[in-house]
Amino acid sequence: MLDDVDDDDDRAALISLAQGCPGRALRFAEPGIGALFDDMAALASTGAKPGAALRLAKSLAGKAGAGRYEAFLERAPAMLAQAARQQRGPALGAALADWEAASKLAADALPLNLVAEQVVFDLAMKLAAIGAR
Repeated sequence: MLDDVDDDDDRAALISLAQGCPGRALRFAEPGIGALFDDMAALASTGAKPGAALRLAKSLAGKAGAGRYEAFLERAPAMLAQAARQQRGPALGAALADWEAASKLAADALPLNLVAEQVVFDLAMKLAAIGAR
């Protein structure tokens, strides 16, 4: 499986996502995972406009993006939690509310068969809010 992932950025993203669990890394091992993480980081750091979130949502919709979509569902709430740790005062409250909503949405997305494009757009806009704080 990991032989299919020959890009250094993809391998680094898998190591980050796996958190020491080889099975978890294998579950998400596919080309493009590093670019996905880069797109997510760009959203979080720049407070990007809805256009960037929409492009990300479209790229993860459909069967071709299924593995990256699942990785996105795991990574987005984790990024929001990490960002919340850096906040204080009212910004902390907003960050925690975003994290809570994102965690619930990400957990419900697959079991409830929610529309992937809408889920990704909503979570991507929460990531973009990090950059706006």
